[in-house]
Amino acid sequence: GFGPGPTDVNRKNTIQRTYIHHTGNGGYMHSAAVTLYQSNSNDISLNWLDNLPYAAIQIAGFHQKQFGPGKECLVWDSYGNNEANYKPRWDELPQGKNTEFTRESIKPFLLSGNNRIANNIITNYMTKLGDGGALYCWGCGPGNVWDGNLLRRDKTRPGEHLIIALYMDDEVDGATLRNNLCWHKGNAYDILNKGDNKWENNIVQATKPDGYDDRLKALADEARKNGGWLNCPTDQALI
Repeated sequence: GFGPGPTDVNRKNTIQRTYIHHTGNGGYMHSAAVTLYQSNSNDISLNWLDNLPYAAIQIAGFHQKQFGPGKECLVWDSYGNNEANYKPRWDELPQGKNTEFTRESIKPFLLSGNNRIANNIITNYMTKLGDGGALYCWGCGPGNVWDGNLLRRDKTRPGEHLIIALYMDDEVDGATLRNNLCWHKGNAYDILNKGDNKWENNIVQATKPDGYDDRLKALADEARKNGGWLNCPTDQALI
């Protein structure tokens, strides 16, 4: 969607039964397999995401402390482009480049809310980078639901840092995380929560959780019933 501002044009998209794998080969490893930015009311479900150098699904936004007099929200990407990450729409903000926000007053401009991320299979995530997780949020709108996702990361690597299964980072409020089943090996917290979010019946552990195989079979059967994953290898690769 558009950068910080009230213009809301990217919403109600569906990403289902997609097989996304071995991302980052183009040289930009810091992108998730699926990223939502200023986009809301989307349905991301029944996807298989595998062999990812960074996060699997992320909802990324912006931080209120980057706005105010003398703060032009300049964030350089890997190619030296400033404002590339956020594309702020200064003319739409209350006081333009002098607009100052609080954690609460910025929320109407955080348009990446009310998304449903459900019943995805995520295997071999965070294989190269650090400070991220399979399911990751930062500076996003409220109302996001992360439900019934199945995670597997059963190997660690030397020197890894902040490898987290369920990661609700800065400025994330109003999210619901429920029924996520995580076979997760990392060197830090299993979950990280920095906001006012609801956690219900999530299981995160370093060994295979009870019910993992049954959940895997159920999700694979549901995907096949609806047409399967396009261009994916044999289901045996999931085991």
